[in-house]
This record gives sequence, C-alpha cells and structure tokens, in this order.
Amino acid sequence: MEYLLRAGWVHLVEAMMNLSYVTQLTQRNTFCGFGGSGVCVFSKGRIRETLMHRYSLNGYAHHVHHGDWFGGKIVGLCRIELGNLLIDFYATHIHAEYDRNHDLYLSHRIVQAFELTQFVRNTVQNCDVIIVTGDLNWEPCDYGYKMILTASGLKDAWCERTNEYTPHGSSPMGNTCDVPSNMYTNNKKLSQWPFGKRIDYIFYGTRRTSVSVKVEKCYPTMGTVEDSPRKLNYSDHMAVYALFYVEKASGKLFPIQ
Repeated sequence: MEYLLRAGWVHLVEAMMNLSYVTQLTQRNTFCGFGGSGVCVFSKGRIRETLMHRYSLNGYAHHVHHGDWFGGKIVGLCRIELGNLLIDFYATHIHAEYDRNHDLYLSHRIVQAFELTQFVRNTVQNCDVIIVTGDLNWEPCDYGYKMILTASGLKDAWCERTNEYTPHGSSPMGNTCDVPSNMYTNNKKLSQWPFGKRIDYIFYGTRRTSVSVKVEKCYPTMGTVEDSPRKLNYSDHMAVYALFYVEKASGKLFPIQ
C-alpha cells in the first residue's frame, strides 16, 4: 500500500492522519529540497532502495510568492517489496501552472514532464509493476500529460478502471483540484473550472509479458478531515485511490491498493 503526500509538511500530515492507520504503514521515505519538496512515500511493503532526481528547471528564485524554486520539484523512486511483488514506485510534483492564459512556467513544466519520463525509462529495473503518481499539474487535454503517457508507455488508472464506483463526496469526473466543495476553491477558479480539474494521477504499467495488471477501482478520496465539525479539507487537492490486481504467470492474483 503506497501513498503519495504532496504539497504539505510531513509532520503536519502525520498529525492529521489517524494514528492507528499510520502505524500500519511500516516504511516511509521523504525527498527534501531546500525547503522541503513536499514529496513523501508511505508504504506497507519494505522499501529496498530509494533514488531522487531534482528537475533541472524549477521556476524562478525571484518569484518568492510562488515558492516552487525553493521547494525544488523532484521525482523520487522507491523500490518496494510487497509480498511476492516487486514494485518500482515513483512519486513526483511538477511545477504549478498558476495562470493558464499566461503560463510563465510552460517551458519549465514541459522540461519536467520530459525529465520525468526519461527518469522512469532509465531507472526501471526487474520489477513486476511500475507506478507513477503525483500532482502533475497537467490536465488530460494538455501536451505534458500526453507526452508522459506516450513516452513512458504507462496507462492512466482512472481511464482504465473497470468499476466506475465513486464514493459520496468524490467527483464522478475524477477531478482532484479546485472542486466546488473544497474550502480552498475561490470564485475565480470556479469561473474557470466549474467542476474542478483532474491534475493528480496514478499511472501504471509493466515491462514483463508474464505479468498482467488490471485496475478495478480508481477515484478521488480524502476530501475532508474525518469527524471535522466544519468539514475542513486536508488540502486544495484530493488524494487519488486505486485498487490494482496483478496476475503473474502462476495464475495467482495479488491485490495492490
């Protein structure tokens, strides 16, 4: 079981999460920039190796009000042993768009998308499953999204799910950011995206012909803090949940969620 926690401080997130639940996640690894990249992986399986690549273009140092340069956008790799499965698990956070009509960081974001695909292609080893997840800040109609999927050969778990179930409070369109029900969504964003937008993803794939990976469920989750009287949101983003079934040549199914 793997979770990507981005756009937040690790200790704050740990305090907010149910403690009895956190204790089940026996492994974790953080990938820190100058002020903290905001990328962390919690895993129920054993993390065997880790590797990090900081993107070569990371915004502008003089744009202090945005802060992307100080955090340092990265992609992190955790090689995870989960039962009889070996998983190459990648977590990333690509530079924010900020203004869709005047994207000052477009070249930086395209470079980061390209470096992400190159990092994945050149670091994948003898694993059963490849999972790439994170806040990509690209919508499905954008060039960056299409380049990542095409160049990496991976699939979008939301698009490949066989069960279209979405829990109450979750977007049936898979939108994860700027959704109307989120307390951090302002009127300006609602005028641009009345139903929010989908920019947080779980991509997956395998390089082995003897392994089959199927997605049963995938949906946005963790919208509001449980038992919060004011229905506080964890973040301006929702998390993404996916349930995979991995079948090896032996015919045995291995669930991953």
